[in-house]
Amino acid sequence: MKDTATSFVPSALTVDTFVKTYPALTAAVIAIAALATLAAGLIVWRDPGAARASRSAVAAWLQRPLVGLTSLSVATASSLALIGVLALLAIRPAWCPTKICEPGLASYPGPQDGYIGADVFDIQTDTILIPGDPATYSLGHMPVAGGASTVGAVLAQPVTGPNAPSNLPYGVVARVQNLRSDLGELTIESVALVVMRARAPGHVNAWRRGPVVGYDQNPFLANYAGQTAGERIQAIYTGPVPFGHVTLKPGESDVLTVKAWSALPADISFRLQISYRYLGESNTRVFEDPQTIEVVFASQLQWSEFELHNGTLRPS
Repeated sequence: MKDTATSFVPSALTVDTFVKTYPALTAAVIAIAALATLAAGLIVWRDPGAARASRSAVAAWLQRPLVGLTSLSVATASSLALIGVLALLAIRPAWCPTKICEPGLASYPGPQDGYIGADVFDIQTDTILIPGDPATYSLGHMPVAGGASTVGAVLAQPVTGPNAPSNLPYGVVARVQNLRSDLGELTIESVALVVMRARAPGHVNAWRRGPVVGYDQNPFLANYAGQTAGERIQAIYTGPVPFGHVTLKPGESDVLTVKAWSALPADISFRLQISYRYLGESNTRVFEDPQTIEVVFASQLQWSEFELHNGTLRPS
């Protein structure tokens, strides 16, 4: 009933979109409203003698108290209505019609689907692929070594323990945030790497840049086992609680760390995929970060390592 009664009211999202799309028109409307309110006030509080002296038909008509009082009443009522709507949007009481108080969205600077925002913001690797001839690089021109564009070059490692090698030098670090204020807490059901391309690597030149800042929040482990384009590399949660889940309250953000390894030489491009579910819902939603990440796993026979000496890359 309350939503039907307010169906003519533009939603907060609609108003916000209009203001962002037509800023000049919005400013003009506000200016006209302000001038109309000021004019109404002047009409009511004008000097009656000056109005009569003008002998203007328009001034004589405006001189009528009913005209001034009506204008002032309309301007005051519209101003009070605007203040009331803004108060509802700020307080969002439980009885507020959903047409006015639409579900709030937390701001997120990266990719999102309207429910969560998630993106890879760092690559954890101390050896980076050197594209092309290492001799062409210098201190002012080095391979990308920051953010999701970093291409890791890692030695393929056979299994040395029950599940994975003891040393995992490659990791993908992502942030994730629950954007909805109306759906409550969510749980991350699973994390995977979706293979976009997989091919055999050629000879690999790797720049050893040294240790990097490590992330270990909410650890996952992914093992590449020959998956091809379109297939998923499932990442297993390896935190302190077996089979545990990362949970996010409304507006809360956290970091996911996915360590990846391979016993097979491969040049892989992939995207991070997150499956999640709101605790009040039974259905699982899937979000895929549109960024494509690349990593090259190489054998010892394919591997050459370089270090930075006196501003140039030289064999280790």
